[in-house]
Amino acid sequence: MDASGMTLKRRLALLFTCLVAFLLAAFGGVIYAFVAYQRSEVFFAELKVNAIATATIVLRSDNLSDSLLEPYRKKVLNKLSQESINIYNLDLESVFHQGETVVALSPMEMRKTLEYGSISGSTGSVQKLCFPFLDEDKQYVVCITAVDERGLKTMAKLRWGLLVGLVISLAIVFAAGQWFASLAIRPLSRITRQVERISATDLHVRVDVGPQRDELSQLARAFNGMLDRLEKSFLTQKQFIANASHELRTPLTTMEGQLEVALMKRRTEEEYRNIITGALEESRSLRRMTNNLLLLTKAEADMLAGDLRPMRLDDILFTALEEARQRHPDRKLEMEYAEVPEDEAKLIVDCNEDLLRNAFLNLMENAFKYSPRDSLVSLVVRFIPGNLIVTLRDHGYGIDPDEMNKIFEPFYRSARTQSIPGSGIGLTLVRAILERHRGTIRITSAPGQGTTVDVTLPIHS
Repeated sequence: MDASGMTLKRRLALLFTCLVAFLLAAFGGVIYAFVAYQRSEVFFAELKVNAIATATIVLRSDNLSDSLLEPYRKKVLNKLSQESINIYNLDLESVFHQGETVVALSPMEMRKTLEYGSISGSTGSVQKLCFPFLDEDKQYVVCITAVDERGLKTMAKLRWGLLVGLVISLAIVFAAGQWFASLAIRPLSRITRQVERISATDLHVRVDVGPQRDELSQLARAFNGMLDRLEKSFLTQKQFIANASHELRTPLTTMEGQLEVALMKRRTEEEYRNIITGALEESRSLRRMTNNLLLLTKAEADMLAGDLRPMRLDDILFTALEEARQRHPDRKLEMEYAEVPEDEAKLIVDCNEDLLRNAFLNLMENAFKYSPRDSLVSLVVRFIPGNLIVTLRDHGYGIDPDEMNKIFEPFYRSARTQSIPGSGIGLTLVRAILERHRGTIRITSAPGQGTTVDVTLPIHS
């Protein structure tokens, strides 16, 4: 079965079964190896007993033939399957042989036997043992081979037993694994059924978290958090569309009314000029609002994070300052440094020049709109390790404390400033642009005491 089409329950059961199979196979392999080692050691001990007994009888009974040795073998020795014995002197001459095959001894085997005390090994099912034997100050080497038929049968039965036990155990483990997996994913199935009932029209519905504090409850909480953000986003979008429709309709209605009034009767050149000037001003206001709406939409869609390059922040501020003075030639705006940095690199930030200039221009426009004409607006640049801070301070009307948490909402305008032209999206756009530049904005204000705006931007690294 294709893994992509396999259910989670079956995958968990298979993974659990594979893990148990590995552990059981490893455990069975260890048991089999230990039993095989013990069987080999016991059989080599039997080989040595028979070989020592045979060598003792043969070497201490001169000219004792194999036929004369048979009575001793029946009384003392345990006859092994396919047993063969050879006794060699140090010249590699065989002084005794018994059995169907000759147990060969090479010069290297002779040397190792005398050096290590004994050597042993296996060729297929035949096991071989050679060891030195001393008789009347004469050194011999006794070699014996035999097949442990009883032990090999026992090992075969053990192999089959382990294999059958492994298969039966894995079948039981797989069945139990599916049962345990179904219990484990039951809360996940419940969450899935609840999620399937949620649509764009009922985002207020939430997934039941339950009393547990496990990973599934964390998943439910994370999903509920995502629903909270989606619901908030839908409500904000709905409110945004409603407010945008209203704000766009107002200048269009004003322009339409002015033009209709102009067409009611023949007017003087001065009257026509005034009507056209008013319509042109409304058109410019509409264009600025439309541009800001487009920028805000891109910012909220996370489209402004790219196209950043290092630039001096004071150059951007000077450009915005000149544009603000051109729009408001009768207003006072001063820029200064809290201290002039010796290293010009401390004035460089990663930015989109047009967007960042637009953000500061909006802040300056707000300072002009909400402060008396003869008041001074000051702009101070200072730096701290890793950041540049731009402080814009005016001496205007200020902001009520209960309105501070609403000033960044799209189209929000204070009741005290409804008579002042504006769209209510300037600060929303400024914050969106600064967030895409990894910057922050903080506003402090009090009624009648003016407003201070602190913009913090990270220095280019």
